[in-house]
Amino acid sequence: MRWEGDILVPGRIETVIAAFSDIERMARYLPGAAIEGRGEDGSYHGSITVSFGPKRLVFRGKMIAQIDEAAKSGVLQGQGSSDQRAARFKVRVTYILHDAKPADTQNPMTRVNIVSAAELQGVLEDFARTGGPAVAKVILDEFAARFAAGLAAPSDHPAASTPASARANALSAPALAVRVLKEMARRAWARMRALLVRS
Repeated sequence: MRWEGDILVPGRIETVIAAFSDIERMARYLPGAAIEGRGEDGSYHGSITVSFGPKRLVFRGKMIAQIDEAAKSGVLQGQGSSDQRAARFKVRVTYILHDAKPADTQNPMTRVNIVSAAELQGVLEDFARTGGPAVAKVILDEFAARFAAGLAAPSDHPAASTPASARANALSAPALAVRVLKEMARRAWARMRALLVRS
């Protein structure tokens, strides 16, 4: 599954790349994510929790981050699995930052271009063929909103993302489904309009 898009966040490009360099901080902005430790190779061990009403599905794995502050870019590579339903994944995310308003010194903005390539196995494989890209867009929108709020008021956010806080802040499948359906409908309508314009 491949997905490409971008997000717009407030702040100078130097401030934003510094935030991306703080993996523990960035985990706070991803719904349901928690950092649980680090390996000897520098990898980050953590989890992502998805809530299905009273039940939760927890994916555990590790991630390696490579950040080039001079080039304002980075690469995240991770893999994980869930004990339930044989769900496994590998993902590689690359990002590069650009000044969105280089002439605006009062309200600087940074555009983050993101490319994600994921290999999903087990129950996730069917999901990737159906609503995968739409889900990725919804999750990224939520991440962008939380990231922007964190840059605007960093003191309003907890110092760390723990398993307990991740469970409380887990992705809710019913709420996610509604937003995904809206995103899929938006994409279908955009394709239909493009066909009408060409015909």
